[in-house]
Amino acid sequence: DPLPSALPVLPPPPTLAPAPSPTPPPEYQLVGFTGLASGSYPAHLHAICNGRQRYHIAYLPDLSVAAGSGALEVPTAYFGKGWCVIVYANRAATAVAAYRSI
Repeated sequence: DPLPSALPVLPPPPTLAPAPSPTPPPEYQLVGFTGLASGSYPAHLHAICNGRQRYHIAYLPDLSVAAGSGALEVPTAYFGKGWCVIVYANRAATAVAAYRSI
């Protein structure tokens, strides 16, 4: 019987570098407002965009407006839940100046 021929020795397959970890989302996102008079406005987070206090979730930092526009840093965790940023025209939070769904 013929002797079996030797099989070639193959080098080990290259090792793949582990996939890089995805970049975490930013801690905050900007929510911009335009068309407001210059000044400082109280801002709240609400479950529904109607400005009524019964839907209040959290107080946000005041919106500072200059030259007709301003932006708030809102925690990324608040986005995608159907919530709303409400900007009030007065400290008593009885008149809505603007709102944005987030």
